[in-house]
Amino acid sequence: MALLPLGAVATLYADGIVGPAVGLTWPSDNAYEYEYTPDGTPSGLCMGVAVTAANGTPVTLQPCGITAKTVWITLSIDTIGGEDIAHAAEAGQQEARNQRAELAVQLGQLLAEEAKLAVAVQQLQARKARIYWSGLQGRDGADPFDASGRPLQLAARCPPLPDCGSH
Repeated sequence: MALLPLGAVATLYADGIVGPAVGLTWPSDNAYEYEYTPDGTPSGLCMGVAVTAANGTPVTLQPCGITAKTVWITLSIDTIGGEDIAHAAEAGQQEARNQRAELAVQLGQLLAEEAKLAVAVQQLQARKARIYWSGLQGRDGADPFDASGRPLQLAARCPPLPDCGSH
């Protein structure tokens, strides 16, 4: 969503966008539109109502800038530390966008680190296999297995018992 400032309600009243019930009641309050911006792309559609607003009227997307049905007014009592709620909401949205961007950078860094670790694990596994195989080979290059298929080093250390790996 993008916040589109429209100015004071008195200006909208003078331009005939809002009627006297709004224009004369809240002339100095600020008015805004909230445009739907998927992936930051303006759509020309704003949060609004299809019919004259009343309690319970559903909010839908309506063409921006055409009628009062997409105008939102922040009343002077709707302030946070002197800042109206619309500006506070926009600042919050910007902070959320900044945090999402930072998290995306961190995710990319983590994925790159994960890929490096995966390569390191593969290299360690290959080294371990080479060390294991070289330990099994006899110094004379003879077959490292006995007649029953057990490695010679294991056969030399263990009698043919079930707990020593005999088959």
